[in-house]
Amino acid sequence: DRDKMFLTRTVIYELVQALKFKSSIPDENLLLLVQFVVLDAGGTLSLYNSSVTETSALYSTQSPSMVTTCASEAMRPNLNDCLDFIADLHTITKIKTNMKVAGASLNEDTLGSQLKSGISQYLSLEITRGNGRDNRAITRYLPWLYHPPSAMQQGPKEFIDCIGHIRLMSWLLIGSLTHTAITEGSAPISCLPIPLEASCHIADHIMVIMTGFAEQSSASVLHMSSLFHAFILCQVRSTIVNIAQALA
Repeated sequence: DRDKMFLTRTVIYELVQALKFKSSIPDENLLLLVQFVVLDAGGTLSLYNSSVTETSALYSTQSPSMVTTCASEAMRPNLNDCLDFIADLHTITKIKTNMKVAGASLNEDTLGSQLKSGISQYLSLEITRGNGRDNRAITRYLPWLYHPPSAMQQGPKEFIDCIGHIRLMSWLLIGSLTHTAITEGSAPISCLPIPLEASCHIADHIMVIMTGFAEQSSASVLHMSSLFHAFILCQVRSTIVNIAQALA
């Protein structure tokens, strides 16, 4: 059994090293490593210039007959690293820098968003599977979701933390939307990493930004962009809710 998993573990190791920016991998190879994991988890990436229709055809053609590689399972111990990757405000800049070290980048302008979208899709699927009735995965990986700062606790640190949480939730929901769009709702799993009943808790985080923006917005560029991140989350969440209701 160890021999069977050797290749998969090697692939996962190389991917994790790249996500931590400890190694440089050519663009196409890095995307294929992410695709290797996402396909095993039950999704797929829209690589290069392929359209959504072509990607959907790839998913519907490969997913029923594909032999599992256990890549998603092997990647599971590194979920926190994946969360750090999509939560980092400077990830795309780091990717551009890292790719320049590796050589000429063919996808410099799109690689960062493709990688973050792919990792977000994988995380969304894993969190959805791990939630169960008591939302265990949410409690483990997003423990702050159900405990937004109260009005008395809303200082500069809480404000900046809330921006990070909102950005992370947005990326997770983008991963969920990507999976739904590519699979056209035909996947055996409904990818909802953040349950619909958690909407009130998301609203609490949005309110932290709304109430603190006037006082905190001048602190930095990130603080100034807090409303932008809050509006993006609202838009993505609204889309998720509408799709979930349509598929119900």
